[in-house]
Amino acid sequence: MPHPSPETHAESSTAEVVRQLLSQELRTTVELDQVIVDLPEIESVKFMRLITRIEDRLDITLDDEQVFAAVTVGDLAAVVDAVRGHNPVAGQSE
Repeated sequence: MPHPSPETHAESSTAEVVRQLLSQELRTTVELDQVIVDLPEIESVKFMRLITRIEDRLDITLDDEQVFAAVTVGDLAAVVDAVRGHNPVAGQSE
């Protein structure tokens, strides 16, 4: 059985960290395809606390513009991956 490439593993690990932290913060199951603003109990303070937890956990700094452009939980994970150097964020330029 083939093993996932390191990038694929890193991407899935990042997505899982983001999903788990959101699930913990909101005390509910969160899936990668869920729209962030539609998550139960989501509010700006909780969302910013989550972003801080992600940054602390992964030792990164996220760009506010890219974070707020994320529509789904998976989009947010992609932003995190891009900052970690795993993948570029589609539609974003430096």
